[in-house]
Amino acid sequence: MRNIAKKVIHDHPKSFISMVLLIILSIITSLLPPLALEQIVNHLTDQKEVSLLFALAYLGLIALSDLFASAQNISITIFGQKLTHGMRSALVQKLNTITTAGQSLQSLSTTPTSSTAFIARG
Repeated sequence: MRNIAKKVIHDHPKSFISMVLLIILSIITSLLPPLALEQIVNHLTDQKEVSLLFALAYLGLIALSDLFASAQNISITIFGQKLTHGMRSALVQKLNTITTAGQSLQSLSTTPTSSTAFIARG
């Protein structure tokens, strides 16, 4: 399993790197809206007005956070599909190897040897 994962990462480095970057960006951007909300609450408790721009920036941070979370989910799904494809391909290859080896053994056991061929002719 580990070798398959390494091979998929090696075969699709851009997909893997973009997935890791999107996970990091998703984590960072998910921390920003609560920090902005903290500033809004601090302004309100200090009896200061909150500007419309500040409120819109808060909503924009929520949208940005959701956008990166969606992109993260998409990239994880795509990389997971590539990993699943790699595992299935490796299993099919092993199955073909086993089947081919089994057929070789079976053909050896059903092929008459020289002594049985001589007896059958004689």
